[in-house]
Amino acid sequence: MAPSFIRLGSFEALNPPANMFFFGGGQQAADMEALRKLGEWVGQRVLRLEGVQWGEKGDPWGKKLVLEVAKRNAKMVAGVAGVWIHAWRD
Repeated sequence: MAPSFIRLGSFEALNPPANMFFFGGGQQAADMEALRKLGEWVGQRVLRLEGVQWGEKGDPWGKKLVLEVAKRNAKMVAGVAGVWIHAWRD
């Protein structure tokens, strides 16, 4: 089971791309403080990033968070592809 149901869209909603509209109109304004809080929560509690000093005077963690998400996503895609290829060959 997934440790959380947070999706990339959760981050996008807090820092929406310019001039992009979805069903029902424009998105909300960016909220960088909420984005920081969500990133710290995910980094600490979901990804459990090691070697990061959290808090106001903590370390920069954004790059570590993005790289960890990319690594985990690549492992998942490789695993699914391996299962699909194995099933196709049998």
